[in-house]
Amino acid sequence: MLCTNHRVLLPGSPSTCTIDTALIPLPSFILFAFLMVYTLLRIIKSQSQAQKSNEDSYPIGIRTEPRSGSSYASESLFGTSRFSTSGKSMSNGLALSLDTDLDFRRTRPYKWGHKLYVTLIVCLFLLRVLELVRLGLAGMGLGLLPVALVGDVIALVMVCCSRSWGSWCSIIGWGVDRGLVISLSLVIHWALSLVFEAIKVARLIMYESAFSAKGTKYPSSDWVLDNACMLGLYAFFFFWEGAYLILLWRASLYSEDNNKDLNREEGRAKGEQDAILRHNTSLSIDNSNGFNPYSDYRDTSVPTNVSTQSSPKRTLADTDFHSLRNGLIESRSHWLQSMERENMGQSNRIQEKKGFKKFIPGFMHIGLNGTDHF
Repeated sequence: MLCTNHRVLLPGSPSTCTIDTALIPLPSFILFAFLMVYTLLRIIKSQSQAQKSNEDSYPIGIRTEPRSGSSYASESLFGTSRFSTSGKSMSNGLALSLDTDLDFRRTRPYKWGHKLYVTLIVCLFLLRVLELVRLGLAGMGLGLLPVALVGDVIALVMVCCSRSWGSWCSIIGWGVDRGLVISLSLVIHWALSLVFEAIKVARLIMYESAFSAKGTKYPSSDWVLDNACMLGLYAFFFFWEGAYLILLWRASLYSEDNNKDLNREEGRAKGEQDAILRHNTSLSIDNSNGFNPYSDYRDTSVPTNVSTQSSPKRTLADTDFHSLRNGLIESRSHWLQSMERENMGQSNRIQEKKGFKKFIPGFMHIGLNGTDHF
């Protein structure tokens, strides 16, 4: 039996046996089911992405396995959509990597808080073990509390897992750099555990008033105290993981905005390249017909073989090219002027330094001899 007759039946519901058998293990069961489905989907998606990247990167008939730690392995296995050697990257929600300037996980307060987070989860595990041992010694039955103990261990691994443990940790997105989905699952797990543990503490207070169990191997007051400590730990875990989820969500939004700006700049540059390419294409066609688009920018004293009367009208691509060319010429002239001003300022500073160095020995000579020898 999961619960023995040594427990006193309380009026109302749920009973302590129902709490230890159904309510307390329920968040762990939900977490197990979610992780099984999510991990399976992530492994399948990672393998398909690795195979697709391998097929796109190498010719037909050549297949190589990605090396661990390389940028290619990071793109194919860890689900990263943008990767650079500077450490700035975007991710699709697996092991989320943010821009270095936006990643709050690299700050010292968060690192200390994370260490406290892991330490308190270990304390929760020890409190759960203590409750199981004392319930077993008192002969009161364990219920399904060992399932909750396993859930606490899995939550600990989900929080403190790192790439040094192996590539599997990054594949499923656990650890310090966990993404939004994993963090949300932990928030739900801690929230359900907090609610059910609060119900258990309330019922145990009633249980202590009905049956104090003093002189036994597990007094009711100790049982209430152990579960009250676990309730406080669940509250801390819920608020800490919730704050982590909110900060991570905000940082991911900023990173997405930066990525959109980068894509917009890349699209603008590509559009300019396409305009130049269209102009070159039209230029080759016009040259074959005897039209020279550079006639307005050449010296009028230089004779040309093309007469303006026989030249056809300029196309829209020519107009775009000339406006682009005028803009480039104007920006180049501004750049040359700024460089000239900077060079003049630098030369003036050099002359001032030379004059100051020349002034100091002369001044000392005047002070010593009373004569001017500049």
